[in-house]
Order: sequence, then C-alpha cells, then structure tokens
Amino acid sequence: MLIVMSAFCAAGQWIPAIGWAYDYAAVLGIALGFVGYFAILPFARRSSLRSTFVPSGTLGEELAELTSERSESHA
Repeated sequence: MLIVMSAFCAAGQWIPAIGWAYDYAAVLGIALGFVGYFAILPFARRSSLRSTFVPSGTLGEELAELTSERSESHA
C-alpha cells in the first residue's frame, strides 16, 4: 500500500489532473496510512497466528489472562 500511494503522489508531479496529490503528499500519506491500517485490522484479528501465542508468564497481564482463562474453562 505504501508503494502504491507513494507512486500515486509522485505521479502527481507530472500528471496535472492529480497534482493536488503531490502538493499534499505528507498529509495524504498519513491519512491513507490510518485508513489502510484500519482496513487490514479485521483480517489480522482473524489470523490463526493469534492462537499460537499463548500467555504463559508469571507476572502482570499475562498471568492475569492465563488465570482468567483457566478459571473460565473450569466453570
């Protein structure tokens, strides 16, 4: 996405119809970065990678998550 949007903004230097993209490339890049992030976020949440990372810590948040999961599975 970064490459595509960078190419689009750079093309604005030579193509008058999208010259505004070149003028506002920094703002456009940040805005489209947020849009792209939120667009792929649902796919990342459905990923099978999440199930492979099991909390196994002995302190803090990992211990709290592990303890709550164990208590919910025994109830």
